[in-house]
Amino acid sequence: MLLLYRKRCSSCKKIKDQKYYSYDSNSLDRLQSKCKVCAKNSKLKTRYDITIIEYERIFKRQGGACAICRIKQSGFTSAFCVDHDHDTNAIRGILCPCCNRGLGLLGDSIRMITRALAYLKRSK
Repeated sequence: MLLLYRKRCSSCKKIKDQKYYSYDSNSLDRLQSKCKVCAKNSKLKTRYDITIIEYERIFKRQGGACAICRIKQSGFTSAFCVDHDHDTNAIRGILCPCCNRGLGLLGDSIRMITRALAYLKRSK
């Protein structure tokens, strides 16, 4: 028999089932103190100074898909990423993990992306 555990979120103060919390090996109950929604909201606020509502607004404006490849969130098991300019911290959009990594590996450089595009065109 599966025993469900409920706990109070340290942020929103609501009591929720354990499925609403992420795993934390350092916690006595093995669950994070904040529920998944509050943890995501806290991460977005700390890293990008936006709320989950603003994140959802940006994502909806993009049609619920990656701003580059246009693949929907349902095509991925991991969360989409907030893409931002590392110099100004301005948010550019929401990207799938693959497109986000691709931009990062090319150093967010227009010069490098242009070179990669020219390389692909030459090889066709």
